[in-house]
Amino acid sequence: MYIKARCPVCYNEVYYNVRLEMDEEQTEEQAYKYSLSNVEIIDTISEKDLLRYVFLSLGSMVYNGMKIEDLEDIVIEKFGITRPCCKELIEKIILELNLYTPDMKTLYFA
Repeated sequence: MYIKARCPVCYNEVYYNVRLEMDEEQTEEQAYKYSLSNVEIIDTISEKDLLRYVFLSLGSMVYNGMKIEDLEDIVIEKFGITRPCCKELIEKIILELNLYTPDMKTLYFA
């Protein structure tokens, strides 16, 4: 899962690929209790490089008349980007691919 943060060295916006490990424990009431057991940063990537990777990978998945919500779901599912970070990336994808959205729900190529 990618999360957005500021690099402590250069202060640029970067994305960290984070692996979370959870422990599951069943309680007496037949409910489950989850606890975070480990957090590991697997990789760090600049926003520019992440956008390039997403552009190249999206390819034919973006089509005329596509719903913004569908594009968000693809970016979240295929690239593991958290929803708050995804919305910002979608805005940049719309600008880079020269898309427009007259109703703020559907994407069209200009």
